[in-house]
Amino acid sequence: MGVTPGPALCLSLLLLATWPDITTAKGQEVSQYSQADLQQMPGQSALDIISHVAGFQFINSNNQRGLSNAAGNILINGMVVMNKSQSLDQVLSGIAIGQISAMQVYLAGHPFNAVSQHTQVINLQLDTAAQPVNWQIAAMSHAGQQQPAALSLQSNVQWLGFLHQWQLRGEKALWQSDSDYSELTPAGQTYLTGSERYREDYNDASIGVVSAKTVAGAQWQFSSQLMQQRQKEHYLQYWSEAGQHDSGQLYNRNKLHQLELGLDWQQQRDSGWVWQSNALFRREQRAHQAVNGGAASGQPYIQKKRSTEQALKISASEPSLAWQPEVGLELSYNRLSANTDNGQSGYSSVNEIRAEPYLAGKVRLAAQWQLYSRLTAEQSRLQSHSAERYQSSNFYIKPLLKLSHHGADGLNSTYTAQVKVEQLDFNDFMPSQDAYYDRQQSGNAQLKPEHIVELRYEASYDAANSWTANAQLHWQKIRDTHEYVQFADASWGIANAGSSTVTGADVKLNLDTGWLSDDSELIAEYEFRHARYADPLTGHRGLSWMPRHVVEVEFRQTAVGYAWGLVLNLAERETAFYPGEVYHEQRLEAVQLYLEYALPNGIKLELEVDDLFGRKRRYQRDVYASDRSGALAYRYFSQEKNGTSLQLTLSGAF
Repeated sequence: MGVTPGPALCLSLLLLATWPDITTAKGQEVSQYSQADLQQMPGQSALDIISHVAGFQFINSNNQRGLSNAAGNILINGMVVMNKSQSLDQVLSGIAIGQISAMQVYLAGHPFNAVSQHTQVINLQLDTAAQPVNWQIAAMSHAGQQQPAALSLQSNVQWLGFLHQWQLRGEKALWQSDSDYSELTPAGQTYLTGSERYREDYNDASIGVVSAKTVAGAQWQFSSQLMQQRQKEHYLQYWSEAGQHDSGQLYNRNKLHQLELGLDWQQQRDSGWVWQSNALFRREQRAHQAVNGGAASGQPYIQKKRSTEQALKISASEPSLAWQPEVGLELSYNRLSANTDNGQSGYSSVNEIRAEPYLAGKVRLAAQWQLYSRLTAEQSRLQSHSAERYQSSNFYIKPLLKLSHHGADGLNSTYTAQVKVEQLDFNDFMPSQDAYYDRQQSGNAQLKPEHIVELRYEASYDAANSWTANAQLHWQKIRDTHEYVQFADASWGIANAGSSTVTGADVKLNLDTGWLSDDSELIAEYEFRHARYADPLTGHRGLSWMPRHVVEVEFRQTAVGYAWGLVLNLAERETAFYPGEVYHEQRLEAVQLYLEYALPNGIKLELEVDDLFGRKRRYQRDVYASDRSGALAYRYFSQEKNGTSLQLTLSGAF
């Protein structure tokens, strides 16, 4: 999904060389790709290019409030991408390859303090010269229906001394599936059977402009974005119970309107200190409506939300000193309010003021060893209002130590110890309803953030270009774990529910398979998570919505004028533990095929086939009489099937 690049696209202070040159600056090993190298790689966007970097493990951004630690491990012109409207992979998919003049790849030991939490980093250098308009148009076919899928225009323009990077984009998506379901008694006897037809229509439109200029040695950048999203869901159900037949419908409508403004400033003084300031303003409105039984019947569930985010970060660093000091301060204000109507109206809100000063430094201990340390203090004040008012003030100290070793034998290792405080999801403070499964959460106005102690080991190894491996192992001790609990008034929602531990591993292997087929490669990725939480109802178990195993295997081949690949996603399973229910969701194996051809006049054609052989999903609900400590009331099974979808994309420039 392509989108407008966000408010951190600044002109770079970094000078790039050409690939395959390997240079070392202050001990950082960097691979450099020129624009010619990038044009030879398959794909149409920056995201496609990054997926072809052997040994690199892409880390997506998150939607955390504020400007610290919310970024992934991709930089643009040496700056963090702080677009809150879309995730990092969406931003990258909206940047055409023709816009990228060069790329730096750091598999270990990068010099960017702004992403010190990541070991591997890629820096994309965008072309600052005025260029033709890059265009992309796509159409899709799914469930026997054909429709436009995307239209995008983007370019750079010099005007009034500013370089303006602009993008217009519209997107449509269609999803349709069929399900068979049944409900069983605790003894295993089926008393209800049914079928369901599901359809989802999604529309997204955005316009964004990023304007940059250098004035008196300082780099200024202003960004703005308008976005609108609409989603419609329709469930049509038929069921039979005790010889009686009936039907029903459910409608869901979601709308989003968002405005985002950003300001970035950076300057290097004669003293050697680099000063940087970032500011962000975001306002959005959301509307959700759910109706059971059709638009003219049933009591609708209506909720309207308004949110505002304002953040300012000021930092200074001195990279020429031996310990490369950095000092900074972030201030932020965030507010979310909701009006909910489900037969009776209700108002709820939450706002937070937060200050985060920090001090960091990096020092080389030996020729191959480097230590990075950071000490962050967080002071926050939170106020919430629902049935009653609640106010809290919290102070946290968050240390980070990262020891890196860059081996001459191709093995790079990083050892990390840190204390993290996860940001609160303001939506957990608000009431919500899942109309499909008739789940109504009351919201919790007294949530505290999760407090995490983490140990992590990361390693990357390059075996003389025949294979590359990257691995991450981590252990976490979580205090004030967020889980679903039942409150004293019999309502339920997310709450702080004791302690838990999580052990995890992420492994990525790139294997050169030229012995099998010329210019081919096999990529395998595996994620493992094991959580242990002391559930007061059922004893030790995993955490809700945490899959235990995730496996993806891809084979691709690149040749002159074309490329193709096959992707296999193995089955994965997630479980959620509600007070009165245990819910299982399993997605079975899926296969994706993609092909890309270079056409005359610089035009590229890409064909993507999702769910090549169809795909199935299985759902199971174990519903209890009161909570999970009581007797089983009934069991629900459902198997969803969807067909193949095809998308054809053309891209070029004029």
